[in-house]
Amino acid sequence: MKNIIATFACALSALLCGCSTTQELNDGASFEGLKKFYVENSSGGDSFFREFGDPQAVNQSLKNFIVDYLKTKGFAPVAEKGNAEIIFRPLWSESIRPYGDTIGNLPISVNSQMFNSTQTYLTLEIQAILPNDDKIWAWRGFAPEEITQNNFSDGTLKDMVVWCLEYFPPEKYPSRLQEHKEQKEKQRILSEQNPFKEVLIKERERVDNQIKAQN
Repeated sequence: MKNIIATFACALSALLCGCSTTQELNDGASFEGLKKFYVENSSGGDSFFREFGDPQAVNQSLKNFIVDYLKTKGFAPVAEKGNAEIIFRPLWSESIRPYGDTIGNLPISVNSQMFNSTQTYLTLEIQAILPNDDKIWAWRGFAPEEITQNNFSDGTLKDMVVWCLEYFPPEKYPSRLQEHKEQKEKQRILSEQNPFKEVLIKERERVDNQIKAQN
């Protein structure tokens, strides 16, 4: 049952977010005029990064890349989270593909006996949170590339950060927001046709609640 739910959870991202979606904005959220930001520690991916050394070192590198890139966009980092107008939260999603998988992207549970580092891949999402907003996130960006044992490097981390934050703040890229709205409507129609819709939504809510409890 856990394996089935894990597969459902991964399918949820494709159905509710869409493989080609690069950003998502919550209705009513605005970053207009906000400059001061803070970057939280990343979540997820520890078992993968242990293959290459200290996960905390990778976390610090990722945070540095996020800070450096946002500074090029005119944003200013602050040392204290309480002084931030925007909080950025990097999230790694860890999945596994079996050897010889002809489907190509079918994930299996990390509890599977087939788990090992050569089969594992990570995807990155960076959430932007407004401190006074009761929503888990106000905006989030996604990297289209997976990180694997074969392509893991500082260069790959930098690229993923750029992909996630390329269209932030969303107010500067209205055409991308319109494109996202059109994608979201198409995905809503597809999700309505999915027989596992309720299971997928409940699983996403469970994951989001876990993240909110940890922070």
